[in-house]
This record gives sequence, C-alpha cells and structure tokens, in this order.
Amino acid sequence: MAKKRIIGQVVSKSTDTVCVLHTYKARHKLYGKTIKKNKKYLCHDSGSSTEIGMNVEVEECVPVSKRKRFKVVRIIK
Repeated sequence: MAKKRIIGQVVSKSTDTVCVLHTYKARHKLYGKTIKKNKKYLCHDSGSSTEIGMNVEVEECVPVSKRKRFKVVRIIK
C-alpha cells in the first residue's frame, strides 16, 4: 500500500519536530457547500532544515513518538 503524502505549511517548530498545517476543501455532508478545513500534523524533521512559513511535503512513516507519524520528505519553498 502506498504511503500518504501531504503538502502543508510549517506553523511551529521545536527540536527535530515541526507542526505542519494542511488546508483542504471538502463538501458539507448535508448542505453540499464547499468549505475549507484545516488539519495539523506533527512531523519528524531530522537535521532541523525547515523554518516557520515554509511549504513542505511530508510522508507517512512508522511512529516516531506518541503523536509523530509523518516525516519531512522535501522542502517546496
């Protein structure tokens, strides 16, 4: 099975961990209107190569800690 890849923006950072905000559009179940939704992911960033505000691509991986299930694959901007 393929690993999930997500593109998002770095909103906070600490040692070897970044919080990535993924914004996407979804349809409302009852009314059908398109709404904007956000989801935050904690991601492992080995080497601390990212900064706040950068767009990054993250990929699913084995659990690194209790809440970290993704790792930074590449920096887009």
